[in-house]
Amino acid sequence: MRIVLLSAALCAQLTIAAPAPAPAPRPAPAAPRNYLSSALRSSGLRLSVDQVTAWREARKQRLLADVQALPDSVKAALVTRADEATKFTWPALPVSLYHEFKTTGNRTRWEAKMFERRAALTALVAGELVTKDPKYLPAIADGLWATLEESTWVLPAHVGAQKIGTDLPDPAEAIVDLFDGETAAAVATTQWLLSEELDRFSKVIARRVRYELARRVFDPYLARDNFGWMGFTGGVPNNWNPWINSNVLTSVLLTGIQADTLNLVLDKVLRSTDNFINGYGDDGGCDEGPAYWSEAGGKLIHILGLATSVTQGRLDWSDIPLLHKIGAYIYKMHIAGPWYVNFADATARVTPDAPSVLAFGQYFHDDTLQRFAAYIFAGKKGSLQPASVPELASAVESYAALSTTPPLSPEPPLEWLPDVQVMIARAPAGPGAQGDLVFAAQGGNNGESHNHNDVGNFILFKGGLPAIVDAGVGTYTAKTFSKERYTLWNMQSQWHNCPLINGVQQMDGSRYKATDVTQIAADATRKPTTLKMDIAAAYPPAAAVTTWYRTFDFGPKGLELKDEYDLKARKDTTALHFMTPCTIEHTAKGQLLLKYNGAPLLKIEYDESQLAWSTTPRAMDDARLHDSWGDSLTRLDLVYKDKALRGKTTVRFSTP
Repeated sequence: MRIVLLSAALCAQLTIAAPAPAPAPRPAPAAPRNYLSSALRSSGLRLSVDQVTAWREARKQRLLADVQALPDSVKAALVTRADEATKFTWPALPVSLYHEFKTTGNRTRWEAKMFERRAALTALVAGELVTKDPKYLPAIADGLWATLEESTWVLPAHVGAQKIGTDLPDPAEAIVDLFDGETAAAVATTQWLLSEELDRFSKVIARRVRYELARRVFDPYLARDNFGWMGFTGGVPNNWNPWINSNVLTSVLLTGIQADTLNLVLDKVLRSTDNFINGYGDDGGCDEGPAYWSEAGGKLIHILGLATSVTQGRLDWSDIPLLHKIGAYIYKMHIAGPWYVNFADATARVTPDAPSVLAFGQYFHDDTLQRFAAYIFAGKKGSLQPASVPELASAVESYAALSTTPPLSPEPPLEWLPDVQVMIARAPAGPGAQGDLVFAAQGGNNGESHNHNDVGNFILFKGGLPAIVDAGVGTYTAKTFSKERYTLWNMQSQWHNCPLINGVQQMDGSRYKATDVTQIAADATRKPTTLKMDIAAAYPPAAAVTTWYRTFDFGPKGLELKDEYDLKARKDTTALHFMTPCTIEHTAKGQLLLKYNGAPLLKIEYDESQLAWSTTPRAMDDARLHDSWGDSLTRLDLVYKDKALRGKTTVRFSTP
C-alpha cells in the first residue's frame, strides 16, 4: 500500500536527522550577538490575540488559494494518496517496541509505526484541502485523535533527557524533544487549516488540541530552561535548537492561545535561538554539514520569517550579513546534482529543503539563493510529497515561485569558510585545465557537532562523479550517540582520507584539531589554490608525531597532495588512506587508474620508492551507506616503506 512507502521515506528522513543529545563545543564569539532578542526588546512589541488571529486567517486564505492553483497533475497525485490513506489502519504503538531502545538499542521499529501515522495524516489533510470532500474528515479525525491519544510524542532515543534516564516516558516529567515539537506543529497546522471542517465534526477536537499542546509543549517549554538544546545552560546548541524552536513558534501562532502565552513563547524562542546563532562564526558555516542544514539554517529562516510576518515587519533581520551567510552556505557546499560536501554526520547525496532555501532567498532578496532553490525543486521534477502537514503547508506556499523561477546551481570557483575550516574549489576552465574537478577539504577539530574523526580529510569529484569520497554516516542506533560512537568504523579516521601514523588513528574531542591552518587563493597567474594545515594535534601521544603538515594544491592540472612529517619514533605502520567507490588498476610504475562504472575517471601518481599500494574493501552493510555507494567502497592504502623520522611525500590526482 502506498502509504507504507511514504511512511518509510518519512522514517528515513526524520530518523536519520536525529542529532546527538548533547551540544558539541563550538567556539562562540567573544561577545554574544543576540540579534533576535535585542530587536524584540528595542521594539517594545507585544502581540495581541486579535493581531495574531487576523494574521493567521490571512495566511490561511492565501494558502488555500495556493492549493487550488497547484497543477492538476500535482493535485491528482495528492488525491490518489489521500484515497489510499482512507483505508489506512492506524497501527498501535506498543510499549514493548518503545522499550526496545533501552534493551536492544533498536529505535527504528517504534519510529516506523509512528511515522506511518504521521504520513497518513499528511496525505489525508492534503486530499481534503484539494477536494473539500468531507469523505476524508472521519479518517482525519481518527488520525488526529490517535495522535492526541499517544502517551508521548518523544522518541525512545530522546526520552533519556528525563530524570530517570532512558526508559518508558515518565508521566511526571514532560520532555520537549525534536518530535514532540514536530508533532505539535503537525497537530496545530492540521487544526488551523481545517478548523471549520473539524468543528463541524466535533468542537471537542479543537479543545483537545489546545489542551495537549499546552500540556506537552507550551507549559514545559516555558517552565524549563535546562533542556540542553535551549542553550541556556552553557555550550553551543546544535540543530535541535532552531528545529524545536521553529516548531514551538509555529504551534503557538497557529493555535488560539492567550496573549500572555503568545508573547512569552515569542520572547523565549528568540532568546533561545540567539544562543544557536551566537555559536556561528562570521562565515556562516554549519559544522554539522549540508545534510543537517535543513534542520539548522533551514529551520532558522522559518523563525525569522514567522516573526517578521506576524509583526508586520516590525521585527526584521534582513540587513544582518551573518544570517544571510547561514543561508548561502548550502549552495556553497554543493558539488553537482545530488552530491554535497558530506563531512560529519551526512550522506553524500543530499536533497536540501527547497522551500527553506527559497525562503532565505526571498527574505534576503538574494536571486542566487532563489534560483538554487528552484534548481533543487527541478531535481524533484515538480513532485510534491511532503513528509508532514507543516511541510505540506510550506511546499504549497512556495510551489508557484519554485516552479517559475529559472533554476541555477551557482558553482562558485572557490569558497573558504575560515571558522569551520572548510574549503571547496572547482578547477578553472581554460587551456591546460583538467576539466570538471571539484575538491573539498577540512581542518577543524574532532569535537564538532556530529563529529567524525576526520581532521585533514578531503574529497574529489570529476565530471560530477565521485572519485575520492567520505563514506558518510550510517543508520542511527543507540551506539551512534553513546561512548561507543567511535567504535563505528565510519566515524574513525582510518576510514577517511587521513593518514594512519604509527598504527594510531585520530582521537575525538575538541583538543584534537588542525593547527597552523593557512589558505591561499589562486591568483591571476593561475597558480593553484592552496590549503595547508598541521594535523599532528589530531592524534594522541601514542602516534609519536611532532608535526604532520598536509598541503593541498588544487588548480587547472588537478590536485597535488603533499604530506610532510616529523616523527619522534617509528613504531608501526604509517600510511595514507583514500576512500573510493571506483575500481583501482595499477597501470604503470607509481601510477593508478580509478574507474567509475568501467570508465576511466582519475589518475593517481606517487613515488613507488617511498610508498607501496594495497587495497582494503569495505562492505556497505548499512542501508544508508548502501544507498550512496552500493555494495562496497575500497580503501586505497599507500604505505610508507622507509623508517625515517622525517620525510615528505607527494600524491597527484589528475584526469587520465
